[in-house]
This record gives sequence, C-alpha cells and structure tokens, in this order.
Amino acid sequence: LKGGKNVFSLCRIVIITGRTHQIRIHMSAIGHPLVSDPKYNSRTASTDSMWCPRIFLHAWRLGFPDINHEYHEVNAPLAADLAKSLRTLEEVKIDVANADNPSCRILANDVAEKILDKRAKSMVAGKENL
Repeated sequence: LKGGKNVFSLCRIVIITGRTHQIRIHMSAIGHPLVSDPKYNSRTASTDSMWCPRIFLHAWRLGFPDINHEYHEVNAPLAADLAKSLRTLEEVKIDVANADNPSCRILANDVAEKILDKRAKSMVAGKENL
C-alpha cells in the first residue's frame, strides 16, 4: 500500500502466546514499526496520525481453550476507523514471482495481474502451499 512517498505492508501476524505489545516491539525491531505507534515508531507516528487516528493493530480472530478444554474462536471485522485509513492508501502491485527478493519491485498493473492470476490458479490446483 502506498501513501504519498511511503510504502506500507498489510501483514497477518500469528502469535502463539503473548500480547499485542510483543507484536509492536518485534515489528519495530525488524524495521517495520506499526503505523501511528508513538512508542515504537516515534519518527513517523505524528504524520501517520494525520491519516490513521490510532495504532494500526487489529485482532480479527482470537481463539482460546476454556477451563473445560473446549476451544472457542471469536472473529471481529476491521474497525471503521482502520478501514477508513486503509481506503486513503493506494494499492501497489509487486512482483510476487520474485519472492526471494525482499524488495519485490513494483510492476505495471497488467503485468502484475498476469502474475497474480497465474499464482492464484496454481494455488487452487494445489501446486503451491502458503
């Protein structure tokens, strides 16, 4: 996703144990701090807050076993303020065929669509596991 001169990644993070604070500090430690995080992203948090009013962190699914060892799962849609923030950004197509390159260069839309379509078809056919 692109906003002005900045490029952002929308990530799915799976944690086994821990708290949201661990997500915040670990993402910052690898050079990808959360949007609008004043503690771990002080460099851009104030400008981020102009388009995203709070830390961009959302638990869309939470699962846990109760005291009887019965598993429960709760799903929550993306909050309206975060959805609105996402809509202010521009989608960027990347070269997924070049996944070994962490910078994955940006492609023209027609080339990206062909690559994504080919990858989607191979996933449906069971040729690729993610």
